[in-house]
Amino acid sequence: QTSTWSATTDRTCQKLTTCLDGQYEKTAATATSDRVCVDLTNCDAGWRQDVAKTSTSDRVCAMCAQGQYKESAGNSPLCTPCETGEFQNWRGQSDCKTCNFFCAKGSQHKGCSGSEQGQCVKCTAGHFKSADGDAPCVKCLAGTAQSAPASTSCAVCVGQGHLAADATNFKF
Repeated sequence: QTSTWSATTDRTCQKLTTCLDGQYEKTAATATSDRVCVDLTNCDAGWRQDVAKTSTSDRVCAMCAQGQYKESAGNSPLCTPCETGEFQNWRGQSDCKTCNFFCAKGSQHKGCSGSEQGQCVKCTAGHFKSADGDAPCVKCLAGTAQSAPASTSCAVCVGQGHLAADATNFKF
């Protein structure tokens, strides 16, 4: 209603507002008030659509979980898992972090994927790594062995008293 009724005039009514694309009806029209339309939420990068919009409710966005990301804003209900060699230990992110596989000699990197950045672990018995870097531990070659963890080399087997090259208990 744009003007009120009196003894000498009739009231004038205004056309009700129509919500546009990209809006929802927050408050319904009544006999004395117009409806209220509000712009829809757009999910930011790192956030996915969790609950879809309706004509009378806004969409609900939720953060992407650890180990996932969403690169740009938009209303996709999906986040993308981190690829091999990447991880993301925070929620609501727009990208994944690259795994750092650098470890000291005698150790290698294990466990980087999804939401875990992994860590350097000692080479197991029968394996070695001779230099700092991102290379993995390698198995001792035939005719050599190593019983200690975190080894940087393997020892040459001598005589008849040794076990197979991949054994962890041996005699020199």
